[in-house]
Amino acid sequence: MDLAKLSIFIQVVQKGSFADTARDNSVDPSKISRIISSLEDELGYRLFHRTTRNLSLTEAGQLTFDRMQDPLDEINAIADMARASTEKLSGNLRLTTSVALGERWLVPKLGRFYEQYPDIKLELILDDRAIDLIEQRIDVALRLAPQKQSDLITTRILNAKYHVVATNDYIEKNGPLTSPSDLKDTTIITFPFADYRVQWKFKTPDDQIEQIAIQPHIVISNALAIRRTVLEGQGVALLSDWLVGDDLTKGDLINVFPQYQISAENFDDGVWLTYPSKRYLPSSTRALIDFLKQNQ
Repeated sequence: MDLAKLSIFIQVVQKGSFADTARDNSVDPSKISRIISSLEDELGYRLFHRTTRNLSLTEAGQLTFDRMQDPLDEINAIADMARASTEKLSGNLRLTTSVALGERWLVPKLGRFYEQYPDIKLELILDDRAIDLIEQRIDVALRLAPQKQSDLITTRILNAKYHVVATNDYIEKNGPLTSPSDLKDTTIITFPFADYRVQWKFKTPDDQIEQIAIQPHIVISNALAIRRTVLEGQGVALLSDWLVGDDLTKGDLINVFPQYQISAENFDDGVWLTYPSKRYLPSSTRALIDFLKQNQ
């Protein structure tokens, strides 16, 4: 039996559409339909119920799908390992992360990735929503919190530190902030999330924690926009070093409370690499994961 047909069948089930499968394979939908019809002829039973508006598995199709994935994964793994030993890594990868993390931390690294793997084609989806990795066929995601789903593998690749930041001009115009309690008298810019807009936590070098109630003046849902608003001298914000590290180094922003460790949550801030749990990972996916781990 043709493994290519079986692979197309798996893709159609996962996508729920001939048209989407055809788009992913750069062919006409009619070709996908013919492949499935040919596979049904070989098997001797229908795999899908087809209507003009709906495509669903038959009972026999569901059984076929359930039994087929593991052996097909093993075959693909063997083929992938064989190719990796003799060829340059290639293939299509889908990577997602938040807009800010993508723009400020990830994108500057991609040039080095393409220097190492010029034949890998990467589709980068920047989205502040936590999109479903399985449903959207995402190979790798970068998250700002660990994922606890059993069908996902999550590993921390970066420890993050948060700082209360402002411009020198803002501090000069509005007076110095000598202690966290002074925040009650200044303009605070923050995220709409409860942890950020209610209170911030300050830890001293001897691990004493002070919780400061926050009353935001400006609430913005995007980290890049918050950073820009602070750079424009509109107030202070709690932002991560991966977002404003360059601004601090250049002196465009100052770290208002350098003596404290600061967090809106639990001082366990970081970036986590997340990907679907599979029996094997294609060599191209493994290459991307290893690259991100090594280029923090």
